[in-house]
Amino acid sequence: MTLAASLGGCVSTAIGVLHEQHAQAATAAMHNDLGLDKIAVIEYATDHDGALTGVTPAALAKYGFSQAKSTLDLQVHVGSDLKFCIQARTQGGPVEKDTADGDIAAGHCVAGADY
Repeated sequence: MTLAASLGGCVSTAIGVLHEQHAQAATAAMHNDLGLDKIAVIEYATDHDGALTGVTPAALAKYGFSQAKSTLDLQVHVGSDLKFCIQARTQGGPVEKDTADGDIAAGHCVAGADY
């Protein structure tokens, strides 16, 4: 009985650790996506004389825009003067964003805002 309880406790701990490692890997993949996608938006603007009109994930694909399987709800919001905000989340994780002149931070991009 004691051996079974000990094994059960070990298995439970191992499952918790594996779940946490999976969540950390998904967050790291999302942060990577946000960084690469930020570069893709800047490259798109360079090729379009500084304009960000027509920015969509499909239009950014040739500039390296990517989305890992664990990255959900990836969106690009465009402001004026080359200002933009990219947001995404992971399963069960918070929404995070990256802006043209900022770092990755918690929160949503605000539609229509001038980032």
